[in-house]
Amino acid sequence: MMECYNGVICGYLRLIMKIFRRTAFLICTLLVLCPQLLSAAEKEGIHSGLDSTGINEYRDSLIERERSRVDVFEHTGTNFYRQNPFHIPAPVIFASDAKSPSELLGTHPLFSSVRFGISSSLNRFLPYGNVAPINTIRQGGLFSSTTGSLMSGTDLVSANEISDIFLENGGNLSYRRTGLLTVPEATLLWENGVFDENILQVRFSRPLSKHLLISAFSNFRHFDGKSYSHDGNDVYFTYSRVTDTSHLSHKGYNPLTNEHTVGASLAWSPDKRQNTILDFYYGDLSNEIALDKEKPRDQLEHALISRYPLRLQFQSSRDLPGEWFIDVEGRYENEPITRITAGDENGRVVPVRNDARRDEKGLALRSGLKLANNDTAGIVLEVRRNTDDLFDGSKVLSLKSRPELFYRHSFDLKSMEGTIGADAGAFFHDMEGRLSVRPFWNAGINLSSENSEIRGYVKQDNIPYTVPYDSFAENQARLDMYYNAGLEFFRKWEKLDLLLGYQFVYGASDSNVNASWINGQAPYRQPRSVLVIAPGFGEWNGLSFRTSAMISDCKPYLKTSTALSYTVHPVSTREYIRALLSFDYWSEREPVMFAGYSDWNIPIYNLNVEISAHIRSFRLFYKIDNLLNRRFAYIPGYYSPGLTFRWGFNWFIQR
Repeated sequence: MMECYNGVICGYLRLIMKIFRRTAFLICTLLVLCPQLLSAAEKEGIHSGLDSTGINEYRDSLIERERSRVDVFEHTGTNFYRQNPFHIPAPVIFASDAKSPSELLGTHPLFSSVRFGISSSLNRFLPYGNVAPINTIRQGGLFSSTTGSLMSGTDLVSANEISDIFLENGGNLSYRRTGLLTVPEATLLWENGVFDENILQVRFSRPLSKHLLISAFSNFRHFDGKSYSHDGNDVYFTYSRVTDTSHLSHKGYNPLTNEHTVGASLAWSPDKRQNTILDFYYGDLSNEIALDKEKPRDQLEHALISRYPLRLQFQSSRDLPGEWFIDVEGRYENEPITRITAGDENGRVVPVRNDARRDEKGLALRSGLKLANNDTAGIVLEVRRNTDDLFDGSKVLSLKSRPELFYRHSFDLKSMEGTIGADAGAFFHDMEGRLSVRPFWNAGINLSSENSEIRGYVKQDNIPYTVPYDSFAENQARLDMYYNAGLEFFRKWEKLDLLLGYQFVYGASDSNVNASWINGQAPYRQPRSVLVIAPGFGEWNGLSFRTSAMISDCKPYLKTSTALSYTVHPVSTREYIRALLSFDYWSEREPVMFAGYSDWNIPIYNLNVEISAHIRSFRLFYKIDNLLNRRFAYIPGYYSPGLTFRWGFNWFIQR
């Protein structure tokens, strides 16, 4: 028994050392390739241009900033989103123990999440439950990506890489990564659990000088693809005595997830008027995709999809003489894609391999003028060139361009401040010599006071054609125009808060919506109207309660999320222990036939529990998912694996 235990420990240590070596190699390579930057940093010196008084003041500011940065990760608040539901800061991200944005935003009242696996880059978060790709994610620059993509979800970015998340009007998001710091820091997250799970996320950030920051990350995520059965462990027998066995998870298959991504960036900011960022990103991603072939429920057939995304990006912002400014961004992305399925050769099962590739080059420019103190106007031009090699050997070439004008006005009243903005332009989409041109525009207003915020928007935009990689549809609409409008209200009191939201979407065709999902299968139809009601209570004597209801005009009519937490501080210290009980519910959806089964639409009852201990900037956690051991599916082809267990820690390290 001891030898077996030692063998498991040694295996984990070898895996951790392997990933650390890869990350160290990445950092060393970056340093070797950038000797000029290092030399410049050394010549500049951290105290250049400062006298003795200035050096002492700068040292004191370093100490104060270091303390404030540590305090961020030693926070004691456990009432998520109470302060501002439209801004998710570093303390909330750190304390959530989330591995990905969909896991983090799955508890937010304005979002629902769709799982292809326990933790996978295919998973997606859905603002207002939108299955249409009408929302965008911006990662600090001009370029944005949609929340729906055929071969990847929203979780290629790990939660460990994100410092802040801002919720913009209409369900769009803006990620902010670590900015320029004055002291080195690192974050580490490790999780282990069922299906030989191993997740390790590491990020390092270190200022090389007063104005130069280097950051690097390495994220590894693995779940074995294998069959499971609750026979012999009394789980199925215990639950079958209290509930209908037809809804219990008994036997099934967990799809493979094996993903490793690495990245690095250099940020140069000589003063407040200019900054430049260089980004590098590479991934090795393998996922099993369910196929629409009739098989026994616990033996669904899968294809193995392997992707190797590479991204190089350049961002530069500069204030010009007078009140002018200019932002420039360039991007290159290349992603080979391999699909392996089972074929038949003279009665023998043989692997069949198909290859595809996605290539994108993009350039974006924004320039404008600051008018007086409260107004900004300008122009944005974005151009992308895409080349897609399909599995059948054909090639699809497309060119997208979005010139637009924008205007922003800020105002400050006695008890309220706000912003009014508007954008308008045209979307040019040329695919295989066929040009489509559609206008787009949007207008929005934000009003906020000390305890409340109101936001409203209305827009017209377009969904571009999604390349399916299997076959190219000549007569599919290149641009699918839709209308979107909404209103949000948030109010907080001493122990209570209330979030209300409403969104209206019209015009997105079902065919374009389904085309943005794997196998052309969306979880449900895109709703036109969605109402969100989310009251919260706490914290009172360590007790906090939050619930939300997302009501739609099509099935599922109701999606709810409820969380009850209790926090205790041992002997009145800042450290705390928290117990969290959460419950998610989706009502019945429209029936759909996939792999010979039609029960993908049954209601979702998902009860989870987590216990965590927060000691300064170190957290230990233990999670039990699907405590009711229910068999359900967020999307056809992917049953829940039933009762699962996970445990791990995350740690913020400074200096």
